[in-house]
Amino acid sequence: MSRVLHNSEVIKLAAQSAERGTFGKKRTETKPVTREPTAWEKMQVTQLEGLKAKDMTDEEQLSFFLSRLSDLLVQPSEKMPPQERALIDDVAHRITKLVSKEILVSLSERLIAQHATPPALIKALLLSDEEVALPLLRSTMKFADPDLIAVVKNKSEAHQVAVARRENLPTTVCEAIVSHGSEAALRHLLGNLSSQISRQSYVLLSQRSLTDPSLLDLLIERETFPADIAHLVFWWCRSKERKRIIERFSCQRETIREIIPEDFLLALRDKGGPSSFAARMILKPERLPREDVEAALSALQNGDNDKVLSILSEGAGIKEETVAQILDDSGGEAAAVLAKACHFGRAGFLRLRHILCELKGQPWDEREFANDTAAIIHDTLSTDRADVVLRYWDRTSREVTD
Repeated sequence: MSRVLHNSEVIKLAAQSAERGTFGKKRTETKPVTREPTAWEKMQVTQLEGLKAKDMTDEEQLSFFLSRLSDLLVQPSEKMPPQERALIDDVAHRITKLVSKEILVSLSERLIAQHATPPALIKALLLSDEEVALPLLRSTMKFADPDLIAVVKNKSEAHQVAVARRENLPTTVCEAIVSHGSEAALRHLLGNLSSQISRQSYVLLSQRSLTDPSLLDLLIERETFPADIAHLVFWWCRSKERKRIIERFSCQRETIREIIPEDFLLALRDKGGPSSFAARMILKPERLPREDVEAALSALQNGDNDKVLSILSEGAGIKEETVAQILDDSGGEAAAVLAKACHFGRAGFLRLRHILCELKGQPWDEREFANDTAAIIHDTLSTDRADVVLRYWDRTSREVTD
């Protein structure tokens, strides 16, 4: 038998139903989901601000407009068609020419934080003042090579240095720094071991080292510095740098001789021309007879230069121009290499230096010269490694003497 429920009972049942839910299970309290609004949603919320543009200064209007555009540009690329993104990028780029440096600094910081690189806007910021561009250049963001080249060619030394210090700098950007960079930028480029410096750039840097000796140590220590260029640079280096070049860019040749028969190399050498040079780069050096060493030293002392050049050129297997360059050199390091390669012996080497000093009017102090850098080179360098150095010098001597 049914009965009419009083109001109090109806309220009680409704409360129980609300607590348990539709299927009788007890409800659990849920917290509202919160999330960061998207850039687009922020734009919708702030449209009212835009409606007040007539009350803003020109600077405030442009700042507001650029801020809203950047909201869109930092969004993932799939959020809008590429054509629309390109349009927004172009408009933002144009506005950067009209706003203050402080606004551009803030924009630069925002793009770094979001790791966003809209092309036109990024290029404009990279070509801006140091306060705007340097944080970008010092970041790990990836930029187009032409943009970095434009920075190197058109901006300050601080810009150039920031570019030169970037990781994995490509060849084209390195070439721009070599051609247009300051001395500080060049030093940072050489100190950046991940930079991809081309052979042509190494040639230009070596030429620059003639007037900027501070580049020499950096060049010599780079793993990718070509050996033939290093041996060319040798001729205008100081003594300690010369020693380092000889240590770094000479080698023993046992491994390759184990693979290529000596008879084959000798036949190749006797053909003359480029093949002869290639064979001599590998062949074991022949010992200069003791009587030839004595004859060369006597001829040098007596001023018979033609005889000296003939004996040493034939005995060492190098051009007479190369021998002349070694004997004309003001330091003793080159003579040490020649003497070691030709088996002069230590006494013969010191005699050679003594004669050369007399011919050039230089003071001779045997106690000093017996233990200087040139003497150390002679005493520590193997005959095989000395011969390798002679081959490199022989290859480049015409470039030096022409």
